[in-house]
Amino acid sequence: MMLDFFLYIFSGVLVGIGAAFVPGLFYSEISLLFFGFITDIPAAIFIASSAISFSLFEFISTNIFGIGDDITSLSLGMQQENLEKIAKTVSFGAIISMFLSIPLVFVFQILFVQISPIMKDSLLVILVAIIIYTVVSEKTFFRKISATLIFVATGIFGTLIQNSGFLPSNLLLMPVFIGLYGFSSIIARKHSEKTMVNPLSLAEKIKISLISFGTSLLSIFIPSMKRSQTSAIAFGLGKFEQTESVVLSLSILSTSFLFISIIALSSNSIRSTLAYDISDIVSGLNYNQILMILGSLVIAAVVSIFLLLNSVKFLNKTVSRINKKYLKMFGFACGIVLISYFTSWKGILLAFVATCIGILSIKLRVKSVHLMGVLLVPTLVRLLASI
Repeated sequence: MMLDFFLYIFSGVLVGIGAAFVPGLFYSEISLLFFGFITDIPAAIFIASSAISFSLFEFISTNIFGIGDDITSLSLGMQQENLEKIAKTVSFGAIISMFLSIPLVFVFQILFVQISPIMKDSLLVILVAIIIYTVVSEKTFFRKISATLIFVATGIFGTLIQNSGFLPSNLLLMPVFIGLYGFSSIIARKHSEKTMVNPLSLAEKIKISLISFGTSLLSIFIPSMKRSQTSAIAFGLGKFEQTESVVLSLSILSTSFLFISIIALSSNSIRSTLAYDISDIVSGLNYNQILMILGSLVIAAVVSIFLLLNSVKFLNKTVSRINKKYLKMFGFACGIVLISYFTSWKGILLAFVATCIGILSIKLRVKSVHLMGVLLVPTLVRLLASI
């Protein structure tokens, strides 16, 4: 039994790593491919393990090919760092996330009952305040106007497609994010190799960790809050601009979101694709089963971090020998194929519109966080409608 437990973990880790190097593939598509092969708790362990390894290695893949998912795509357009530095930053963020997330297992029920009603009532005010703060924090008047324009444009786009039934909700974001961040970056942005001039101090790392993890907790209390939305809020609060701070924040958000999703299952709350997949396979999870899945998530994270840190030097040497233009072209081609396969012409159309908006934001030199209007504005609309 114990041997099978580790077998499912390691096989999940390997599948997650392999999937991470398919440019444009989202985690939600991985789960679709493997449903039916295994069932019950083994399937939950396999899926959780693949999710954590995918979330870590996806940062490396995104930097290489220029195409990422809804979290790692936010790091596109930043100064491109050495892959080894990215791997160390991502690993540090994942470790911090685990240490901060695990204690929630013991206090989750108390937090959920007492804080959830307060958060739901104040969410509208919080989102409006952060959006205004993010726009106003732009340095020049032209940047403020440009940021507002892009936020409104993406917001209208997101509102129109969210409840249109144009695509299934679990596939809707794939072409949108690939277009907004991936295709637009490949087409319009000039990429260059740069190194970090001023690495983050310990105090800065602590600040980023607390802001990012604290923001990720919103996903506990607000069922509709996606991890990309929490990242937009974290960026607005922390004003993260340096590459290392962006990658560290995203790593913490991505990893903690997975742990929080599993912890939330103790109250039958669905907070992510991972939680939905697991609850769909194993209904009525008891406390011991949730602890087992969390344990597998921790083991998978440790194994993934070890593999990441020990393989990135080889990856760095291999990638440095290939013309970056060809890597981006490969990423672009994979994105087109995946969008066509999962969403047909409808996804291609959404990706085209999103790419145009993304290119406009690059030309106006608008921060990528303002593109999150595609998610934040529909959320605001729903909140206003519920008043």
